[in-house]
Amino acid sequence: MNNFDVIEEILKNAVRCLTVKRGRFYADKNFGSKIQASQSNAEILAFARQSVDKLDGVFVKSAVKNKNSVTFVLTVNGEERSVTADFD
Repeated sequence: MNNFDVIEEILKNAVRCLTVKRGRFYADKNFGSKIQASQSNAEILAFARQSVDKLDGVFVKSAVKNKNSVTFVLTVNGEERSVTADFD
């Protein structure tokens, strides 16, 4: 597996952490986030950082709200990437 594939897999895991409602994953009630589309950018950023805190090498740099989605800028092992996640 090359570096690009590793980063892509880590990004997929980060999106899972960001989009699963915290407390709804039966195996780990602390998995996921408390992000809601109605929250401010600052609240979303704080909850996003909390949700990926156990992913080694991942940091949420910023979060920008769109209508029903949020675009996150993440650093993964020092490389910057963006992902968009939908929230209802």
